Amino acid sequence: ILALLLPNEVTKTLEEGTYHFLADETKIQVENSVRDNYFTTRWPSTIALAAILNAIEQLVNDKDYKYLLKAVQLMLEEFDFCSPMILLSAKERLRHLMDENVEL
Repeated sequence: ILALLLPNEVTKTLEEGTYHFLADETKIQVENSVRDNYFTTRWPSTIALAAILNAIEQLVNDKDYKYLLKAVQLMLEEFDFCSPMILLSAKERLRHLMDENVEL
């Protein structure tokens, strides 16, 4: 999903390190999602997109943040993903799971 969201020519316009940060943070969150049975009933694309959104929220560069949120919005309009309520629920659940992981 991240590659679809950010084709190679677009990643060059982001601040240096942004794409790698998104990829790494998304990977960590998706890997941690297996610790919670809640995610067994969610589409893999929902988990991936929730992780991407959480990673975007951690960005410091305002330009990249706005650009990436717009890209996600366009993707949600174009492709058949879960409902926004399910996506937001998964996003919050995943963030909570990551917060618990930091506390350990």
